[in-house]
Amino acid sequence: MRTTTEIEMKRDIPSIGEVDLWWLYASDLNEAERARCWAWMTPEERIQQQRFLRPEDQRMYLATRGLVRSALSAYTDIQPKEWRFTTDTHGRPWISGPRLQPTWIFNVSHSRDLVVCAITSQGDLGVDVEGIDPRRDILGIAKRFFVPEEYTALLALSQRTQQEQLFSAFWTLKEAYMKARGMGFAIEPQWLHVSMQPTLSMSFDRKVSDHPHRWAFSLGQLHTGHSLALAVSWGSTAPIPPERIPANAPNAPDTEPTSIFAHPPDAESTLPPLRDLGYRLVAHSAAKGLQVRLLHGREAIHAQPSVHTTPAKTPVTPSP
Repeated sequence: MRTTTEIEMKRDIPSIGEVDLWWLYASDLNEAERARCWAWMTPEERIQQQRFLRPEDQRMYLATRGLVRSALSAYTDIQPKEWRFTTDTHGRPWISGPRLQPTWIFNVSHSRDLVVCAITSQGDLGVDVEGIDPRRDILGIAKRFFVPEEYTALLALSQRTQQEQLFSAFWTLKEAYMKARGMGFAIEPQWLHVSMQPTLSMSFDRKVSDHPHRWAFSLGQLHTGHSLALAVSWGSTAPIPPERIPANAPNAPDTEPTSIFAHPPDAESTLPPLRDLGYRLVAHSAAKGLQVRLLHGREAIHAQPSVHTTPAKTPVTPSP
């Protein structure tokens, strides 16, 4: 029998114009939460977890699988352990079972200790989160993989911190789009041109076979130094042949967004989060209306029924 808390957690799957963004810090999970995540995994996933040599990588894998399974179950009576996944030729994950009509779309990203899972009901969806790395040769990478205007924008900034933030913004937006298309680096980053003036937009090289007005983009900054980007399309998922792309395809939208960011309604939390995400909206495209709801992944994990099982040879990785 489900508890009242479990019933309250069941929510409507986000519709057109909405994305739910579930998040958690892997190191915040306590022993009971890690045990739940471990019990939900398939034998193949447990084997994969143990292939990681570093405890922090094992912990991140466990948290990622637990977040995806419990977040999807927040919308249905399907139990977290019942989900089955497959990947396409470029590694994008899909739900292979149980069958859903229409098919739900999700995408996952993680960086350092943070895991995020974006969910919507249809279309194309990509999320990317990146942490600032002072050791990274951002100018060298940008010169090779960015368009000249983006590289020039980085050079115009005098402070290293500013350069890192702008580089991270450009990179997460490009990768979110590449993940949404399900093609990864088959789409080269220099084929995508990110602009933040006068509003956030992305234009494409003709090799991309796509049109900007299909897409909405959102960029956020976290207090941990992470950049978080979303790329969402609810239009046709079929690539547009290059010959059908106008020579001067406009980026300007026909409609303004109905809302750029929305927090979930206030409700009594059953598990106060140990840390706040510290999300601050930096830029948002006006290509289509878009509402993003931030949801704490530990709430989803606790809302699902416990699975009583004792790990035998595959122990749950302890906190450091």
